[in-house]
Amino acid sequence: MNDILFNPQNVAIIGATTKYFSGGFSFLQSLLAAKFPKERIFPINPKYSQVYGIKTYPNILDVPYQIDYCIIAVPKEKSFQALQDCVKKGVKLVCCFTSGFSEIGNDDDEKKLLKILRKGETRLLGPNCIGLCVPKKRIIFNQGIKSGENWAGNISIISQSGGNADALMIYGSGIGIKFCKAISYGNGIDINADEILEYLKNDPETEIIIEYLEGFKTVQQGRKFLQILRETTPKKPVIIWQGGTTPVGKRSILSHTGSVSGDNRIIRAAFEQSGAIMIKNGGMELLYTAHLISSLKKTNKLLSIGLNLGTVLGGGGNNVYFSDVCSSFGLNFPELDVDTIERLKGIVGEIGTLLRNPIDLNVKMFDTSYVIQVIKVLSKLNYIDVITFEPGLDWGIMNTLLMKKLDPSNKMDYYDILYSNIKSLVRNIKKIKKPLIIISAQTFHNPEIISKRNEFEDFFRKANIPVFHDIITMANAIKYTWKYKNFLLKDMK
Repeated sequence: MNDILFNPQNVAIIGATTKYFSGGFSFLQSLLAAKFPKERIFPINPKYSQVYGIKTYPNILDVPYQIDYCIIAVPKEKSFQALQDCVKKGVKLVCCFTSGFSEIGNDDDEKKLLKILRKGETRLLGPNCIGLCVPKKRIIFNQGIKSGENWAGNISIISQSGGNADALMIYGSGIGIKFCKAISYGNGIDINADEILEYLKNDPETEIIIEYLEGFKTVQQGRKFLQILRETTPKKPVIIWQGGTTPVGKRSILSHTGSVSGDNRIIRAAFEQSGAIMIKNGGMELLYTAHLISSLKKTNKLLSIGLNLGTVLGGGGNNVYFSDVCSSFGLNFPELDVDTIERLKGIVGEIGTLLRNPIDLNVKMFDTSYVIQVIKVLSKLNYIDVITFEPGLDWGIMNTLLMKKLDPSNKMDYYDILYSNIKSLVRNIKKIKKPLIIISAQTFHNPEIISKRNEFEDFFRKANIPVFHDIITMANAIKYTWKYKNFLLKDMK
């Protein structure tokens, strides 16, 4: 499998239509929303002469150009002829969106697809999948996905589930992740997880691989995947969300992609021994772990990650809760030595603060000058691995809105003050050698607060300072990353 398959120059859609509730409409709409060049889109539907101003062909064989990538979005009874035409045309890669195959126990029709496929050199994703997404090339499978050069990233997705591939890309872009490629392969009768992993292992644009995996068609396929996984993890992190870890989930796999799932404990152990990061709690944990690792790799701090936290918060209750949660996941809060405490007293004083670890700065957490000095002190302690800080963005924005209401005649730009404080904080965080994580609590649901919070968080993300919204997710991500670091160090010996 080569790069040509995953960097197509043109796209055909068999079943393209203007009917809203249809796959043919959704794929076409997504390409148009991404501003993929219209002259390189070839809708196929004998019922139309054009759709959205694009010339439409009755059959893919009528297109007078070579086709790199074709999406089949027609009812199952028509999918066989559609694939046959693609093979005859010499299409390089086909995504069969059509469902109704082994996921409902219909193995015979999958064999029929394979028989057609083997008559040529065409490769197939699916059936029962949404295929290929390359944001840099403006090839997307959902109009909610960001695309273009500005959204080209270093993280690629392998997903058996189309819905999960969609959700990971849309939510991921919302927390600052930029993606390289996403490949949804559904029932995987031709191209499966093993072959995709091998491709991404060698893809120079992909630095981190995240995967939603349910199982394999055969035991041999699983063994091949494990072999490729062992070759990949020393070079690139592979973060896996394994579906079907409960009896009900395992049963659901058969009705979703028709995959074979073995003993999950054995699979998990084999993957972890091979260096994979096996997350436990779904898509958010998958994305945030990738976000943390990507930020640390870009700042050369991946090998500095550890379980000893130095934490700066505001409010005694917050400190207790933060400590309890993180400690329950195996993270530590080393006691500060006497000299350090004295230095902190000289910076912030004793009244209204709690100078233990976690450190409670109370209202002084909103004064950047104090925060920067405290962070610098923590950064020089050899018994602290990671610094975490909660800047209280929501409260700062809420107070700004309140000040505007209380004194509308005041021309002072309070947002400008917040911007300046955050920029100063970012500038100083970039200078420290230890990893620092921002905890941004989502306290208020006012639309203006949400919009401004996202804007402020982006200052940190653009500086490769990871931002988390949930303590449990953060704690797990730190632990997963620490385990991967230890795997790398062991592999280096």
